[in-house]
Amino acid sequence: MAYIPVDDKPTLNLNMDSFEATTPVHYDQMNLRHKQHLNNEKALLEQVKLKVAADAGDTAATIVSNINAVSTEFPIPVAGESTKTLWGKVKKFFEDTKSWMAGVCLIGQIVNNCVTNRSDLPGSAAQLKVLMDLYTQLNSDLIVENISSKIFAITVTEIIQLTARRFQSMCFASFTIKVSADTLSGLSFFSLDSSITPSVPAEGIAISADNEPALAHSISVSNAGVIRFTAVRANNIYNGSQIKGQIVWFI
Repeated sequence: MAYIPVDDKPTLNLNMDSFEATTPVHYDQMNLRHKQHLNNEKALLEQVKLKVAADAGDTAATIVSNINAVSTEFPIPVAGESTKTLWGKVKKFFEDTKSWMAGVCLIGQIVNNCVTNRSDLPGSAAQLKVLMDLYTQLNSDLIVENISSKIFAITVTEIIQLTARRFQSMCFASFTIKVSADTLSGLSFFSLDSSITPSVPAEGIAISADNEPALAHSISVSNAGVIRFTAVRANNIYNGSQIKGQIVWFI
């Protein structure tokens, strides 16, 4: 007895001619009817395979016709939710991520130099360390060191003010003294620490006397650590006058 063959890719056919009690039926018609039943059964089985079950199935062609609106920020899917709720959460999560990304800087956007002028990019912490080192060095370079000094001369009756400081290789002295002599040559001596003896001749940058804003003067180095200050006044009258000056020298 032969078997009825089934089509490889049958389509569902629900149109069948009915047989009446008086309808003469040939065996070919009965075989055709049986084949149609078998084809329909195979077609239905193939469709069932495409359906997604609770524990199996292919969703590659599954269409989600509706998704639930979700208001929770960055929602997290949980077990037991429906597909439309799941995709509603996924949609809301990506919307929140897109908004969040507008103010986020990625690692690759960090600038590791001090020359970029873009205001929308952050700087690297490594460059902050470079700037801090430079700031520290600058502060160190700006430190002004007080140096020991004194004025000694028989014509000086009072030292009103005397300050001497060192900044790197430059030294600076500021003084205000009162003198008693009428005529002076070699008015005063600055005695300084011998370790900071001038390497070039010192220079008086502003010397003045009472009622005489610009006083003729000369500055010379007498010996190690000693600067000789000589002043000449036009009227040669110094007695009781105050003389102010600043002297600069380099070491």
